[in-house]
Order: sequence, then structure tokens, then C-alpha cells
Amino acid sequence: MSMLPEVHHSSWIELRSGIAMRYEIDHDNELAIIYFGHSGDYVITLGKDTLSRLVDIGVAAREEFTSAPPP
Repeated sequence: MSMLPEVHHSSWIELRSGIAMRYEIDHDNELAIIYFGHSGDYVITLGKDTLSRLVDIGVAAREEFTSAPPP
């Protein structure tokens, strides 16, 4: 598996319901910093455009959950 220069990761994170989340915005660099966990143990930093794409795909996934019959 090759690494993409646009993606950096250090672990696999699975988010379940009830996880604490918060965000900060770095306006100068057009970044959203999203913290997960009770103490902000995990962090994802997304550029403005990448955040928009992630939100769009998340909305599409949520719509599929609500429109598809349960298995």
C-alpha cells in the first residue's frame, strides 16, 4: 500500500455514539481542527475544502441510512 502525500494518519479511529467532540478554526490557514474524546485525545485537521467534502459525503451517508430499509 502506498502512502499519499495528501493524507497523513497515525492510527485507525472508530467513533461511536456519545463521543465528546469539539472544534477550533484556524482562520489564517483555513483549517478546522476537530478534537475527539473526553480530553481531545484524538485530533483531525482538515483544510476548508476538505472539510466541505467530508461534510457532503457524511450527509450522503446519513441520507442513505435513513432511506434504506434495515437489514
